[in-house]
Amino acid sequence: MLRACLAGTPTQTAAHLEYLRGFLPPGRLGRDTIRSIGTQVDDLLAACEDERRVDARSVDVTVALSDGRVLTGTVPSVRGDVVLSVVYSRLAAKHRLTSWVRLLALVASTGDAELRAVTVGRTKDGAARSDLRGLSPEVARGVLDLLVRIRDAGLREPLPLALETSHVYAASRRRMSSANALAKAQYRWESDRFDPERDEPEHVLAFGSRAPFATLTAQQSSGADAVPDEPTRFGSLARAVWDLLVMAEVQQ
Repeated sequence: MLRACLAGTPTQTAAHLEYLRGFLPPGRLGRDTIRSIGTQVDDLLAACEDERRVDARSVDVTVALSDGRVLTGTVPSVRGDVVLSVVYSRLAAKHRLTSWVRLLALVASTGDAELRAVTVGRTKDGAARSDLRGLSPEVARGVLDLLVRIRDAGLREPLPLALETSHVYAASRRRMSSANALAKAQYRWESDRFDPERDEPEHVLAFGSRAPFATLTAQQSSGADAVPDEPTRFGSLARAVWDLLVMAEVQQ
């Protein structure tokens, strides 16, 4: 329903089409369900109303990296000077990082420092926005180089770089000590009430069942991964991936 509305279908028409598909419960229960979904979709659409006034297009990108390789691909959902992404799920680290990489590639390829990335997702009571902006082409190319190097390392060994946990650490590290930020990251990794990140299948495969947070922080920061004031490799990698994104982000 959200995809249909983003493509220009009126909300009531999209809701009626979903009801006709036959996947909803019959009668009043189905109508109440689609009404609830429709309210959430309306909130998401309202949060990006200005951006949606411009038709979406896809932009091909080509970026020469410092090691001689070339990054190529296509950035979808470009509306004017905004890369827009709207998701029905809660706004999470993976959505921010996806929009960040698309923005990096677009700015590095076009040289346009005025480009932004807007990501919209659900909250308990409505919608949240992440607005990424303020990138120069030189910085964008440098960050892409860094992310590609981290990807190369990840193809050789499992990195201590769990997505949500590393985001929590890097975001917390900007306003508190390493020890306190590590405590917040540890909670996300092993004690989160509903979905501790360590229980996700890829982490169980890499680190074993119910791996303690110490599994991520066991390696010391050294060599090319090292970030000043970060004693662990986990901390250095987390900040390498997230620091500039957190600095560039405006949340609403």
